[in-house]
Amino acid sequence: PAGSLIMRPYFDADSMEELRGMLVGIRLRNPGSFVQEQDLIFINALIDIGAVIDLSVFRCSGLAVWGDISKDRKVFQTRNVDLFTGSGIEDNACVVIEKRQGKIPWANAGWAGMLGSASGMNAHGVATGQVWAFSNDKFFGEPGGVTTRRIMENAMSSELFRFTFSTVIF
Repeated sequence: PAGSLIMRPYFDADSMEELRGMLVGIRLRNPGSFVQEQDLIFINALIDIGAVIDLSVFRCSGLAVWGDISKDRKVFQTRNVDLFTGSGIEDNACVVIEKRQGKIPWANAGWAGMLGSASGMNAHGVATGQVWAFSNDKFFGEPGGVTTRRIMENAMSSELFRFTFSTVIF
């Protein structure tokens, strides 16, 4: 897919190594599979690519509450994915627990083949939730899934974690 050619430069070496590991696993389980590296890049950049196209058919939503309006003043977060059925994506939902050496363990609720997280939480209670939204921003940079993965693996709190985006205009 053309989207994978645009987004490929924004995947770091660590992410590419994991994508290639997924391909090895796919070949071991299903030697006749036609999945290629560019397919996994496309899947992991789909939300970023889709954000510059008006896909109003998708109406994901999220909610976070804390303080006086929550039980015991705790933070509660939820996310709703409003994807249509019949595309096959609903058959590939999974929860992955990542426990990479030297990184914070975290849970990723997403789909097979995804590096990052559409919804996840790490061992320190830092959580993310992505919603599909249209943007007039036409910049490309690190895919959102790779960013969420980096947050989940490294963040000990929302106050202490800072990250930057590399962007370029096309």
